[in-house]
Amino acid sequence: MHNRLLLALVAGLLSGGAALAQPPGTRTPLRVVSAGPAGEVAAVEEANEVRVVFSESMIALGRVPARLRPPFFHITPAVTGTFRWSGTTILTFTPAHKLPMATKYEVTIDAGVAAASGRRLASPYSFSFTTPTVKLLQTQWYRPGGRFDAEPIILLRFNQPVNADEVATHLKAAFSPHPFAAVARPRGLPGDDARAAGEPGAARD
Repeated sequence: MHNRLLLALVAGLLSGGAALAQPPGTRTPLRVVSAGPAGEVAAVEEANEVRVVFSESMIALGRVPARLRPPFFHITPAVTGTFRWSGTTILTFTPAHKLPMATKYEVTIDAGVAAASGRRLASPYSFSFTTPTVKLLQTQWYRPGGRFDAEPIILLRFNQPVNADEVATHLKAAFSPHPFAAVARPRGLPGDDARAAGEPGAARD
C-alpha cells in the first residue's frame, strides 16, 4: 500500500512538472475568431473579398511570401484569385472575377494549420455563403393600345438575368373576377344641348 501511494505521488509530481515546463499559453489552441461573408449576401459585391480572422499571429512581420497560396484554405466551387495578409491575423482572398449569382460557396480551413507560435487549429473550420438568389422585384401589366379586349401583357422584373423558359414553367396566371359598377355619365358635357333638342346627327347615349 505504501509503495502504491509513493508511485502515485511521484506520477503526480512528474505530470505537474511537465505542465509547468510548457511555455505559457501552449494549452490554448489556435482559433478562427470570425470569417465571412456568411449566409446569403444582399449584393454580389459583398463577396468581393473572403476574410478569415485568426486568434493570433499567423506570420512574422516582413516574412510574407511574394506568391501567397495558403494550402490550408479551400473554397468550393473552385475560384481563382489572390491572397494577402492584413496585418498578421487576417487572411483575405480576393476572387479574380465577380462571382456568379445564385451560387453557394463552401470555405474550409484545414485542421492542424499552425500559427507563428506553433499553436495549431484543433479541428477544421468551415463556413458558407451564397451570392444573391433570384428574386422578383416588380410586376407590371398593360393592354396594347389601352383596349379592353386586347390580350394583357405582363412584365416581370428580377434582380438578375433569368431564363425565360425556366421562369415560364413556374409561372401561373389567372383572371380574378371583381364587381363592376357602371359609371354615370357626367352632365354638362359638350353635345348635351344637341341631345336635349333632338338635333339631327346628335350622339345618343
